[in-house]
Amino acid sequence: FRVSHAAVLAAVREDPRFQTDGKFDRTKAVMYLQSNGLTEREFQEQTRQELLTDQLQQGIGGSYFLTKAEQQRLFNLENEEREVQYLQLPADKFAGNEPIDDAAVQAYYEKNGDRFMSTEYVSLDFAELRLEQLASQVIPTDSDLRQLYDENRAQYVRDESRHARHIVIGFGEGIEEGQDDPAALKKAESVAAEARAGKDFAELARLHSTDPTANQGGDLGFVQKQDFAGPIGDTLFSMKVGDVSAPVKSQFGYHILKLEEIQAQEVRPFEEVRAELDAQYRTMKSADLFGEREEQINTMLSKGNADLDTIAQELGLARGSVPQFLRGGGGDPLGSGPELQQRVFGDSVLNQGKIGGPVALGEDRLVIFKVREHHKAAVKPLADVRDEIVELLRNLQAGPNVYPGVPPEFTNWRD
Repeated sequence: FRVSHAAVLAAVREDPRFQTDGKFDRTKAVMYLQSNGLTEREFQEQTRQELLTDQLQQGIGGSYFLTKAEQQRLFNLENEEREVQYLQLPADKFAGNEPIDDAAVQAYYEKNGDRFMSTEYVSLDFAELRLEQLASQVIPTDSDLRQLYDENRAQYVRDESRHARHIVIGFGEGIEEGQDDPAALKKAESVAAEARAGKDFAELARLHSTDPTANQGGDLGFVQKQDFAGPIGDTLFSMKVGDVSAPVKSQFGYHILKLEEIQAQEVRPFEEVRAELDAQYRTMKSADLFGEREEQINTMLSKGNADLDTIAQELGLARGSVPQFLRGGGGDPLGSGPELQQRVFGDSVLNQGKIGGPVALGEDRLVIFKVREHHKAAVKPLADVRDEIVELLRNLQAGPNVYPGVPPEFTNWRD
């Protein structure tokens, strides 16, 4: 199994996380990598491993087989039929004929009031700080970007890459890993000689190669040395353009390499990486601003007489409200995180009327909040649950009718 550098780049460009209007957006890709602490090379290697894993899974899935006995068993199971009889006992057909009067409903309501409790909730106002808001406020100058470029020049070095083709002569049957295969080696040497004599390398790959790249004339695209560990990489990066190598052994067989083109190591020019620098600068500075704003929020809250509107206006926080923030269920757009739940329903916020927070709702978002109204859990009015109680009582009547021998203490089986 093998993934070429070209395949990795194609997968990266098609990654939906890096798309804008269906096209690859390099700025978006760079921001994603920076926010996740990855270099381009690390992400490409990560992508390569994912593609290799996919190849392995597809290879396993595509090479399964069934014995004749298993095939017959599968056929029998898939075509098996069973005849079943069943008896259906709808509860409504066995419901008691006795009317459910108001007294019975009232009695059940008074005895089982805890079954009809409303959920405790609060109405709250909040102010939030978002990293994306701050990023839009950061406007780097040309001098800022050039300084960042000079400080991180090593990050923009493009390693030497080489465009190569190869032909793989696979091992014959019965050859175990690590063993030599004289017949395969002899064929590889013969094919290499033909290539050096001027025969079209791509056509020789189509005729003789056992590698999946045979249909593309053995084309590997542009690769870097780290793409090929060991003898193959050492051989390829010691060749001159136009050279055809002697057979090089790997676990897949004997490789014949041809070097087509060399792209030398170079530092990517400032203008080429300007968009990346802009995104990187905005990310760095907005993260610094985010930390500064959080400190300012804490300082203002520590004074004890802070006002939510004042804090929001002075620090440029977005305002919002949640009409019903449920205990245990939370409320949009704040969600229901455990820390948020704990702070909203904590004593200082709920009973002392203080501003709560700041609470982080992610790496790029935090909120402060104040409870406007508190609605405790309470038994719902009888009028709101009367129909539900009537249904429960009818089901209780149905139990003995379905199972006449059920003792009275078990007549709540429907519950």
